[in-house]
Amino acid sequence: MRDSGRGYRDAGRDAGRDSGRDAGRDAGRDRARRNDRDRDRTRDRDRDRDRDRDRERARDRDRDRDRDRDRDRERDKLRTQEEDTQTGPFKDFVTVKLAYERSRQRREVICASWNYLGTRIAAADNESLRIWGMRSAGEPANTIPLVVNQPHGKGICSMSWKPGSETSLATVANDQHLKIWNSVTGTVSNTYAVEHHKLNHVGYSPDAKLIACTSVVNSLIIVDPSAASVIQNIKVKSVPHSLCWSNTSDFIFVGLANGQINLYYNQGGQFELVHVLEGHNAAIRTLRVDPRGQYLYVGANEGLASVWSLESLVAVKTFGDVDEPIAAIDVTFNSTLIAIVYDGEEQPTRLFNTRTWNEETQVTRSKAGTSLPSTFQFCPNPKHQTTHLFSNPDGNIMVCYRIRPL
Repeated sequence: MRDSGRGYRDAGRDAGRDSGRDAGRDAGRDRARRNDRDRDRTRDRDRDRDRDRDRERARDRDRDRDRDRDRDRERDKLRTQEEDTQTGPFKDFVTVKLAYERSRQRREVICASWNYLGTRIAAADNESLRIWGMRSAGEPANTIPLVVNQPHGKGICSMSWKPGSETSLATVANDQHLKIWNSVTGTVSNTYAVEHHKLNHVGYSPDAKLIACTSVVNSLIIVDPSAASVIQNIKVKSVPHSLCWSNTSDFIFVGLANGQINLYYNQGGQFELVHVLEGHNAAIRTLRVDPRGQYLYVGANEGLASVWSLESLVAVKTFGDVDEPIAAIDVTFNSTLIAIVYDGEEQPTRLFNTRTWNEETQVTRSKAGTSLPSTFQFCPNPKHQTTHLFSNPDGNIMVCYRIRPL
């Protein structure tokens, strides 16, 4: 009986041990199953999150495509976007706004210019240089511009296209560098360092052999691109505010802060001061030789524009009925119209007939902004010589052109 009781106890102990082992094994399996389920749930959540992220990205792409489609549709409407209500020589013209890069913050335009073929327009503000392509008819190509951010580190204050070239553009920006740009790639093809000078104006000679620059430290600087060097540094008595070349590339006119205009002549490869034009009492803001080589047009801070005969070097006409500084003057290719741009927020650009000197019309949207005057330039292409660009106070470049050119 005693052995039998011991046997029962051993059997019970073994059965308990086995059931404990089984229970532990089952608990382990349950934990493993729960872990598997948790991993599956986590994997499903991650997969759902990735799927939601992909859907959001697809929606963003669709929104971007819709935005781009709307922008392209607006560009296609540029030709009829704004009917120009002007009379006179522009009654059959339309004025359109050049397209901008997406999300560009509008800034007032410092300077803008056509190339000599009328196929590109460059414009600069305090932070960027922008270049647009133009169609052969003198109308915008409806393309987003090539943008160069911080081209000098400072805002470009003057630019000049190389005559005969579609793509080469010179710029200065109140620093010590003259830069030559490739307007197709937006890259610098050459840089000329002029130490101790802050350059404020630049101009290619009409034969494209030389570049003239002025600096705020009273200097006229001549650069020879073929030699890649500065060949002459001429001191002047006052700060230069403007410059232009004669059509023959033999003379340079430099407008000074004291109201004088220095005339330099190229004598054997060196420019020398040969004459001083006097008649203004304030800084000469703009100089322009007409394409026929008959007149020099001058605009000054005192609100007076004057016309000088290049044969006699005598003033033959003045415009002084508007008491606003004159910011720019331009002439059509056939020299029949001149545009006078004022540095006043309420005064539009005025156009005059050079045969009668009578006012033809006004470009009412070409007005100064809060800190900068409007820019204005006629297209240099003789087929589209009355086509013109100007900037408005909102920082936009506008092009006025004939839908069906003559």
